[in-house]
Amino acid sequence: MCQEYDNVAYLNFESSPHLHNLFVGSLKPQDIIKILSIELSAEIVPEKTLIIFDEIQECTAALNSLKYFNEMANEYHICAAGSLLGVTLASNKGFPVVRLISWICTL
Repeated sequence: MCQEYDNVAYLNFESSPHLHNLFVGSLKPQDIIKILSIELSAEIVPEKTLIIFDEIQECTAALNSLKYFNEMANEYHICAAGSLLGVTLASNKGFPVVRLISWICTL
């Protein structure tokens, strides 16, 4: 377990493709948190639960949701990782890469 957080909510978008469906519709952080809590059968507590989006390049909507978490709900701590994340971001001109990198570095 992680020493800095009470809980970890781990989602892998490559090994669990059904997770993509959780980001269809609303990208509002509060809506996503409710859906993730139901999916994981666990409460996600601000500043006490680390949310890990692994292989995030597989789910564009999850990647885009990071902007909204940063702007509207930065009390939720999210780690985004992906083996091909850099390649995906380089080919996607619509995503604010610098903002994502600076946000991740502050975690």
